[in-house]
Amino acid sequence: MTLGGRARRRRDGLNAGGVPRRPAAELLLITIDEMTDRVLAAGLDVGGLATPCSEWTLHDVIAHCSGTVHRVTSSRLHEFTPASNQDDVLERRKWGLDALLDELRESAVGAASAIGAAGGTLDGIGIGAWIHLGDVRAALGDTEPFDSPGFGLALEVLKARSRRLGLGLVAMVGSTTISFGSGDATGQLATDRDTFIRLIAGRSPDPRRYTLVGATPEDLVLFR
Repeated sequence: MTLGGRARRRRDGLNAGGVPRRPAAELLLITIDEMTDRVLAAGLDVGGLATPCSEWTLHDVIAHCSGTVHRVTSSRLHEFTPASNQDDVLERRKWGLDALLDELRESAVGAASAIGAAGGTLDGIGIGAWIHLGDVRAALGDTEPFDSPGFGLALEVLKARSRRLGLGLVAMVGSTTISFGSGDATGQLATDRDTFIRLIAGRSPDPRRYTLVGATPEDLVLFR
């Protein structure tokens, strides 16, 4: 598939058979469409831009996402440790952004189908890619980069994954109140949508933009 001939996928949350997609699967498709559109609009010379994601450039972030969805579709999953993720990035270091975006697009539907069929065990692929969309948007200068399209779906996935946290809290995220974490609520959080994602993703949130009682920012990190 070439970028010039790519077709938009249906955005009604249904697969080709009219069955609702799993939220993480739909989130992956939204992410890949948005990531592709934003990079193409900015130009294919933006790969060297810095991102909030450790030492990765925009090119590296997209290479990681591209490698991940390709692994899902080819049934070659690894442990997704920092070292194995870096290997995928290094394998694609000499690729142009156009080639990375092609790989993303070509793997999108297959990866979404695999996420849907996995019954939750691959949900981290969808939400992880969506968080990296925020990294890309930040590199391109968005002022609220982690308040990305698909935020409502992301919140559904994150609420389920937050059960692995060793605490419970009530979170006011923008105008939405959610129960987050596991067990009885012993903490309270009030923040905006962008900062909420920065908190759970370990993306250096501005402490002036949230109020947290009964927990520390480190307690909320779901992705390291």
